[in-house]
Amino acid sequence: MENTSKDFQAFHIAIAGAICTIAGTFFSGPLAFIAVSSIQPQPEWSGAQVYVAHYHPVQSLTFYFGLILLFGSVLMITSIYFLNRKSIKSLLALIFTAIACGLISFNYFIQAALIPALIRNYTPALDPVVTLFAVANPSSLFWAIEMWGYGFLGLGTLFAGGFFSGRGLEKATRILFLTNGYASLAGALYTSIRLEWVLSKAGLATYVGWNILYLFLVFFFLIVILRRRVKLLRLST
Repeated sequence: MENTSKDFQAFHIAIAGAICTIAGTFFSGPLAFIAVSSIQPQPEWSGAQVYVAHYHPVQSLTFYFGLILLFGSVLMITSIYFLNRKSIKSLLALIFTAIACGLISFNYFIQAALIPALIRNYTPALDPVVTLFAVANPSSLFWAIEMWGYGFLGLGTLFAGGFFSGRGLEKATRILFLTNGYASLAGALYTSIRLEWVLSKAGLATYVGWNILYLFLVFFFLIVILRRRVKLLRLST
């Protein structure tokens, strides 16, 4: 009975995590791209002064939703850790996801707090700092941290994939978790070879593809969790 109660709690964490992740992915990805493009798009990188001249607060707003994505992802993997009876693989999944969230959260706090402050108090002397962190700069530290952060998140889904067993929906969810893992790792490794690719046409297409993949992953995860919860509810009554 105690395990059943803990499983229900883990299911609730999983559902909350999935909802947060869906909202965070959607609002920090496709919707944010449309909003920024409509209100104040950044031109191709040509220096800090041009970046500052074309800056708009909406460009930082997207990172707040990115934090919701990260929070939801941690909740999802945490639920897997408990539902999978604290197995070694699910523990590794949780560790890698925590590393990812630490790296990416740092990145997003910089964009949400430091960049607006630098722009409000801008002088040409700040050009090196703006250049280092500007999202529009394909060679910025932002993209190095971002891509490696999502690489670690991919390791998290890679180790969490074993949680889904059987055929049908469970198998499809496992494939999505593994695919996200390998794709995210590939992106991180390629970034180490050619950092500036992230803002190329191929890089932007990959960004769109990842968002779509991650949304499907979370939707499938949520359905699996809801089905398992219903099954446990029937067994416990």
